[in-house]
Amino acid sequence: MFQRIITAILLLAIIVGAIQLFQAKAAHSEVKQEFDRLVAKVGRLEITDPKKFHVIPIETGDPFHFAWRIHTPEGLSIHRRTEFFHGGYSSGTSSVRPASEAIHRARFRFDGDQIMVFVKSGSGSSTKGYGNKTFSKFLQEHVEELIVHSLADDGTMVFDTDQVLTTLKIEIPEHLQAEARLAWKKRDKSKTPLPPLILTQMGTKEAFAAAEEKKK
Repeated sequence: MFQRIITAILLLAIIVGAIQLFQAKAAHSEVKQEFDRLVAKVGRLEITDPKKFHVIPIETGDPFHFAWRIHTPEGLSIHRRTEFFHGGYSSGTSSVRPASEAIHRARFRFDGDQIMVFVKSGSGSSTKGYGNKTFSKFLQEHVEELIVHSLADDGTMVFDTDQVLTTLKIEIPEHLQAEARLAWKKRDKSKTPLPPLILTQMGTKEAFAAAEEKKK
């Protein structure tokens, strides 16, 4: 009788263990599937040097919606700045302790007569819009000709921390500048180059200061 009880207990333990093993494998499979899904969506960011910026672009399916996965080394104070065509700008600074990875986004779109710009850097975000019916119509007619510079377009890129990273810059090409200037202001016949429609940058304050010094 006692032997039967021991056998039954051992059998029960084997069954419970088998169930737990099956559940663990199923959970692991679900985690792997979710990980693979996220990698397919935002890319696998291999960190080759933890003391440098690592950037990989994320496909959004929208030619004017840009996203990047960015690794920022630990111990840095990162300044972010976005400049808009009409002269406005937004900026912010945050400390990175420890090292972190975050999704950064920028989107340029038209909403009726409004030109809208949305920027998200880590936990911070800003939205700017400016209305000019003539200028908005002009840009929409020539949207395919705009010059777009998007960081790390060809895949993962690594940058030293003494660099200012320009994540996105959208410009009006030179052959359209005169017409664009008149669309923005009817009487503006100057030949001063127009500023970018959007310029987003990030880096340490020291890097920004050094970049400004080089312009002098």
